[in-house]
Amino acid sequence: MRDTLYAAEIISKWIATKYAVPTTILVQGTEGGSPANFEQMFSWWQKTWEQIETLTPEFQYAIVSPKGGVGAFTEAARIVALSRLEQRVRFCDFTEDEKANLKGEPSPYTVPSRGLNYLWDRKRKEAVELLNRYDYEAVTRLLKGYLQEPQFTEVR
Repeated sequence: MRDTLYAAEIISKWIATKYAVPTTILVQGTEGGSPANFEQMFSWWQKTWEQIETLTPEFQYAIVSPKGGVGAFTEAARIVALSRLEQRVRFCDFTEDEKANLKGEPSPYTVPSRGLNYLWDRKRKEAVELLNRYDYEAVTRLLKGYLQEPQFTEVR
């Protein structure tokens, strides 16, 4: 964890210097709980996003890099971020490059993605239920961000 925290401090200082944007480092584990326990991490992330939204209610979007570490922790981060923020979250993943890593070079990050596929099935089912009740206004609100994406043109 110390190496991750050290990297977070470097990134925070770089962002503050280059972009004059304040950053906050959130340290997981200070309240207890196991990063391998999905339910505990889900709860931790819900509380954490609530704090983030309270401190910065006007943010345009959050960038989350949920890679590395324990799978339950990263999946809880992704699911809670999408559930709470939906259109206001972007995910930076990376493509592991073992050869580069062995030379001391980092793996390349992907372009930030919206992660909409992750929750699409749930949203689609909810939209169908609303359509069955002829609640077109609610369907439009529910699918607003999805309707702009070519892969989400049909609701069946």
